Amino acid sequence: LHLIDSLYSTQMSKRYYGIEELAEALAQYSDKELIYEANKYVNKENSEILKTLFTEKYGYNSNGKKEKKAVSLISKYLYFLTGYQFPIYDSLVKIAYPKVIKEFGLQPQFFSITDVNFVEVLSELNEISEIDNFEKLDNYLWYSQKLENNSFSLILSKEEHLKKIKNK
Repeated sequence: LHLIDSLYSTQMSKRYYGIEELAEALAQYSDKELIYEANKYVNKENSEILKTLFTEKYGYNSNGKKEKKAVSLISKYLYFLTGYQFPIYDSLVKIAYPKVIKEFGLQPQFFSITDVNFVEVLSELNEISEIDNFEKLDNYLWYSQKLENNSFSLILSKEEHLKKIKNK
């Protein structure tokens, strides 16, 4: 969880005891159980386990209040646990989603994405876009926003990036 949090900047480590509480919540289930529940959820079946994990608040702010869920970090954890076959929810996905449905000329059931509906929305997008692979869908959404925002440091090698900066 620490590694995913730091690589993806989910900010969970900035909450007091957030990583620890989330780790305890996840540790109640085996990897096999979580993979099974994740697959159910992606296939539009109910999962009380994932519903609870996604709606629970983890960690405390500086005033000792529990305020935030960990949807982004949990989705990334499940993405890796399932062999890249679970949708990732984060700010780049929220921005990319309406652009992608417009670009593809899709008629989805949903026109916005939230931390509550993201699995259903991205599962639908994965299907109607005919990408049919959450790893490819995530890469497409993520890279589209990195390119649009001229954020090349995570895409290009150090040498390529420095060359690009110097040519501006």
